[in-house]
Amino acid sequence: MGTIQSSPQDNFYISPDSMKRGLKLIIGNQSDLPFYGKSIDIMPGTYTSIDLKKTISEHLPHPYSSCLDQPTEDSIDLTIYNQFKANNYTYTQKACIDMCKQMYITKNCSCFNPLLFNIFDNSPPACNNQTQQDCIFMSNKNFAENQEQKNCKEKYCPLQCSSINYEFLQTVAEFPSKE
Repeated sequence: MGTIQSSPQDNFYISPDSMKRGLKLIIGNQSDLPFYGKSIDIMPGTYTSIDLKKTISEHLPHPYSSCLDQPTEDSIDLTIYNQFKANNYTYTQKACIDMCKQMYITKNCSCFNPLLFNIFDNSPPACNNQTQQDCIFMSNKNFAENQEQKNCKEKYCPLQCSSINYEFLQTVAEFPSKE
């Protein structure tokens, strides 16, 4: 089974983080935060074939592993976790750490990073001028280099017990072919 899709290049998606022309195929569950699935860039003028493998992993909760199946107020600060549930998104540690980073940026810059998804109610406006972009850069650097990311994992973002991973193999050829 296959699909041939033709679209004028003016209608193609332009990624805000890379400025590439083409289509972006995001693979994930509907309840995943947007941009947290794996993505494939499809270039104009190409034939693309994609093989996909979905793996579901289940880990036993404490005391058998460090994952938390249903976090409670006794185990973590539920500020971020509750935002996932309130917005009907699937919790993952990676997305939680990004939300924690978003909280850190918002606290330091009085705006939010538009390249990170934002699920918080009553957020300040997006960071859009050069001073704010510089603040995001320094906040990202401090978040990674200081204890902030580790503190985030311990305080807000435990490992989830159930996860879904997608692996894919992408093959690209010129379209139409010359033969």
